[in-house]
Amino acid sequence: MDDRTDSKFLLLDYLDELVDQLRKLVAPAIGGKDVEAVHDARVATRRLKAATDLMDSVLSRRCRRPFSRITRALRRQLGSLRDLDVMIEHLDEIRDERYAAA
Repeated sequence: MDDRTDSKFLLLDYLDELVDQLRKLVAPAIGGKDVEAVHDARVATRRLKAATDLMDSVLSRRCRRPFSRITRALRRQLGSLRDLDVMIEHLDEIRDERYAAA
């Protein structure tokens, strides 16, 4: 039986996993060489935001604020990186279509 199924704090376990995943993804994502890391890190920050909002009634603003600021800054930076990745993919598609006949 998995340890997590015994836990009384499934949401906290899930949040811990998201934070661990984000820690592993941030360096490759910010480095700009791993498109999947950018996407996965962005998804993790969005899920953490949703979970933080869900915990709004049980966590004080003073406790939430530093975490929220960091994840918001990451979301913004990762969003810009993701936009660039998508544009580069579109440019590659246009280039490939333009010269496909040749």
